[in-house]
Amino acid sequence: MSRQPARAAAMAVFGLLLSPLAPSVTDGQAGVAWVAARAQGAAAKPAEAEKINTVRYSYEKWSRSGQAQYVLVPKPLELPAAGFADRVREQFKALLGDKRSTYGDARISFPDDVETSHVVYLYLDVAKAQYNPIVMAESVYTFTENGAARVIFPNVQAQGWTRADVPFPAYVLTIDLWQALPPADFTGSLVRAPGGAVFTAEDARKRLEAGEAPVVDAMWSYVQSGPDNAALAAVNAAPLLKLKDLEARLLPVLGSANTALRKAALLGLDGVDSKTANAALRKVMESDAEPALRDQAAALLSKSKDPAFAVAAQFHALKSSDPAVAATAATALGDSKEKEAGEVLKKTVGHADATVRAAAIASLVKRNDLKLLESCLADAALSAEIKAQAAAALAESKDANASHAGLAWLATEGKGDAAAEAATALGKLDRKETYPVLGKALKHPEGAVRRAAALALVELGQSAGLAQLAAADGNDAESGDTVETSLRALYGKQPWDYVLKGTKSDDASLRRAAVATLGAILKTKDGQKNRRAIVETLDKLRTADDALVRAAAARSYGDIGGKDVADNLKTLSQDPAVEVQRAAAAALVAFPGDDTQATLLGYTSKDDPQLKANALRSLGALKIRAGLDPSVQNLKHDDARVRRAATLALGQIGETLEPEKRKPMLSYFSEQVFDKDAQVRLAAVSGLSLLKDPRTVTAMASLLQDPDVEVRIATLKAVGETRDATAVEALGTGLDDDRPSVRKAAAQALQALANKGGVAPLEKLIEREKDAGVLEAAKTALIALKAL
Repeated sequence: MSRQPARAAAMAVFGLLLSPLAPSVTDGQAGVAWVAARAQGAAAKPAEAEKINTVRYSYEKWSRSGQAQYVLVPKPLELPAAGFADRVREQFKALLGDKRSTYGDARISFPDDVETSHVVYLYLDVAKAQYNPIVMAESVYTFTENGAARVIFPNVQAQGWTRADVPFPAYVLTIDLWQALPPADFTGSLVRAPGGAVFTAEDARKRLEAGEAPVVDAMWSYVQSGPDNAALAAVNAAPLLKLKDLEARLLPVLGSANTALRKAALLGLDGVDSKTANAALRKVMESDAEPALRDQAAALLSKSKDPAFAVAAQFHALKSSDPAVAATAATALGDSKEKEAGEVLKKTVGHADATVRAAAIASLVKRNDLKLLESCLADAALSAEIKAQAAAALAESKDANASHAGLAWLATEGKGDAAAEAATALGKLDRKETYPVLGKALKHPEGAVRRAAALALVELGQSAGLAQLAAADGNDAESGDTVETSLRALYGKQPWDYVLKGTKSDDASLRRAAVATLGAILKTKDGQKNRRAIVETLDKLRTADDALVRAAAARSYGDIGGKDVADNLKTLSQDPAVEVQRAAAAALVAFPGDDTQATLLGYTSKDDPQLKANALRSLGALKIRAGLDPSVQNLKHDDARVRRAATLALGQIGETLEPEKRKPMLSYFSEQVFDKDAQVRLAAVSGLSLLKDPRTVTAMASLLQDPDVEVRIATLKAVGETRDATAVEALGTGLDDDRPSVRKAAAQALQALANKGGVAPLEKLIEREKDAGVLEAAKTALIALKAL
């Protein structure tokens, strides 16, 4: 039914039921009760109330002058503090309960978006058609009173009604002006201003927005002599109405005894930046009885373009007990030109709240007060956590000195990935002060950091790093191998005559490292030219009194690997000194044969962990099947070095076995993935990848959450290579990793898995990913999977 016929039909029925509106009706008791309820509701916080006080509308017979007439009047109604649809259901129950005979079998329903559209459908009872206008009017007024945008009556009024469509409502709400002030938005009601003037709500709003003095003054009279709730409504409305004399009206309110009024006035002055306003705000900041209002005034002053006010406010705000206020002030001081701001920010670096600390640190960087920030690293009063936060910011600075200072602290005093990554980064900063820093990092409590420091010195490639590596612990279970290998690698980057000279060094560690490097030197052009001299030097040193020098000679023989040195190494392998045997166990890998096999197997029965580990590594590298049993026997050895070598060797030797004979290895590697040592777990992943068994996916799944990044990446790659369809979900977890390198590996693993199940998780990753490298890998993988 179109709007006009429906309206005409409704008016016809209303003409029979109702008489014209009597003016006195608007002052009825129900209207007064509603206004009181409205005022009470305005003062309460809906989010905290368990019930909502409102009204429903009903046609009732009224008489004050002796002539009865029907009028649409409000009746108090209490609703639960629920969603819109639930409130409407409760309203409809009240309407039905009052007039079941009028509503009959009327029903309501809602569209799917009801909580945002606020549209209500009301299906009218066909048998009660004569009462449709009454039902339509009551429901429209009731539902819209409580938030409905429109009420649609299917098969009767498809476009729906608002209050403007209701003919002869016979009721006009009259409220006081303060109740209609913005942000309130009333339509279809009368507004009574102080002094007796009456306007429609719409007209009052237009006059206020136009700044008409009589109406604005009437509104402001509430502030001067009205009740508190009316005064508060006027102060809240003033900035929304953009009054031209806003500042002049609000400043006196800052002296009100009413805290709510002072707070509202402060909010209204947001954005006002005049000397008069700033002076008043500063007074509030320094003397208001309420700490929250002092903070609020400081926050407003901090935005001023006048530095005298802004900086004072920011200094005050930094002392706020509210972290959000203090953080805002710390951020604002980053733009301050005042020298004093740097010292204040430095003190704020020690703030108890991490957000405030971060803001202070960021502002120091922005101001280029990097020396002040660097001085925090030596402040004994600051915790290691705070210093780490400061060091990380310095490390990312574009200033070379500040960046080096931050990296230096992280590499020597930091923890976890941050410390290891800092040590690695120092490998690209060839500065005099880098070498002692890396030397200290070689003594870091964490093995990963010590290894990173050793490799960084090799990356630098300068002879200055030799002394640092020589002073490190080459026998350390976690980093000793890396230190020894790095020492030889760094020596190998020096001219051959420098290494040869090093074999006569007074420093025993450097002398041994030089001897151990002679073999590697042969791989360079200079070394090849001087092969004979190098071999002759080693032949003399292999009988030295110092067992460690003989061990170093054995290392070099292993690097040379020629027939002319084979007998010398075999002789050294029988040396009684365990240090020499360790070196021989590693070097014999270059001399495969029955004698080597027998010697290595004999070493695996020795008690020395490093000797046993070196022998197992060589057995694995040579893929000697006789090494399977000692590898299995040492998987649970107390020393991590032995467990690493045994796990790795088991996988390497397993490569030579037929697929069927590899199956028993599943249980071995499955147990090793739970080892406390990351390198053992890494070797276990490598071993599991040999087994073409679906159960390996389950065995490796636990490592996708491994604390070690390298293990997570290796596991993702191995799982992807299984081509097992059940691995999609497991690989998907890697896409949520906090490290970009792991997310990239997960995307590549899904591509290798070649299963369309990876499309959906990759698409979700692309929607949220910020890292360019990860995005490229994900997009490449997605294209490949969609092409399957």
